[in-house]
Amino acid sequence: MPELRSYTTNSDWERTAAIATSSNTSNTFPALFGASYYPQVWTKDGSVNPDIPTLPEKLNGVGYSTAGFVASNPWLSRWRDEFDTFWNGGIEDSGRLRFGLERARNLLQLKPLIPAETVLQRAKVWWENTHPPRFLWVHLMEPHKPYLPGLKRGLQVGPVLSPLSLAAASQYDDAAYPEWLRFHSRSLYEQAVRRLDTHLTPWLRTFGDTPTVVTADHGEEFDHGIVSHKQLYDETVRVPLLTNSDIGRLTDGLTRQIDIAPTILRFLGCDPPAVWEGTEAAATVPPQRLLCGPDAETGKIWAGIRTGEEKLVNTYDYDWNVINTEFYQLASDPDELYPKPEQAAPTELLEAVSDFVSRPEIQDPLQEWYSDLGTIENSTVESRLEDLGYL
Repeated sequence: MPELRSYTTNSDWERTAAIATSSNTSNTFPALFGASYYPQVWTKDGSVNPDIPTLPEKLNGVGYSTAGFVASNPWLSRWRDEFDTFWNGGIEDSGRLRFGLERARNLLQLKPLIPAETVLQRAKVWWENTHPPRFLWVHLMEPHKPYLPGLKRGLQVGPVLSPLSLAAASQYDDAAYPEWLRFHSRSLYEQAVRRLDTHLTPWLRTFGDTPTVVTADHGEEFDHGIVSHKQLYDETVRVPLLTNSDIGRLTDGLTRQIDIAPTILRFLGCDPPAVWEGTEAAATVPPQRLLCGPDAETGKIWAGIRTGEEKLVNTYDYDWNVINTEFYQLASDPDELYPKPEQAAPTELLEAVSDFVSRPEIQDPLQEWYSDLGTIENSTVESRLEDLGYL
């Protein structure tokens, strides 16, 4: 994102990185809003655990008006009741026919269903018409399947292959794309990121020195042969973190996303809830960066830990037997392409992951009901989730 990089380099911004707690939207936002791991935050019916206070709830309690504007991601509708104002692209209110027509029109234009400029304009109107103190959250979808960078950028990638690859993508499993399709999908993704840059950066400029955090909930897994985001490699869980104030300034330049919410509260003079797992990011001793994520398609559960120099990820079956261990030394293998023998893994990392998944509040929900999380009852929502590659 050259425009964002230029803007944040030449102004009072800090550009670092963060480690997400999981690999997809549904499972990372509990860390961002609830400073906890997703098995602790989601209830069996997919709603927010009332025993876990959320960041917007805490801010609302001290007088902040809160709003969330989302570019149509059904998983994020679970946060609707945490905000005073919430808009998710109208996905729940759209009939299937209307949704289908809008979807077809935008695909012909290689344009996202709800483009960034639409979300940002709605958010800006809310901001300008709401008295402070205010808390605004915006979630944009350009760097997400289906990769739609707009007609001009899409045609630059390939006037024939761009629409062809979008049509062909639905015919393949995420891990079974032919080489030509994986290559072209990545090119479309890169152009979609650039499209986002052209809209996000000018919008950020208009807020001046308003305390702001820019991050992502996950990356994509191209380097490991998957056109999606499932496993716990760094290309999926290591995401940008940009701030323009003392929010999230770190001692080692690599924080946990689970620490962002408590850091924001401290910055605003509020005490984080004691029940939160996350801590203020300016702590002198970096806490463990623990990771977890299930794969409902295969019945596998991944759990791991990342330090500054090493990464260990275990793959478990449904009965919590370890069926694979991947250990990486990141200094010599930053792309995690050459796992070391399991015997080379430090005992303290193996024990940390084992202790983590042995915690009842982590293990029991994962084992008992992760595949049932978020039952889909709306056909339009189901179609949107299919577009995004979740179904």
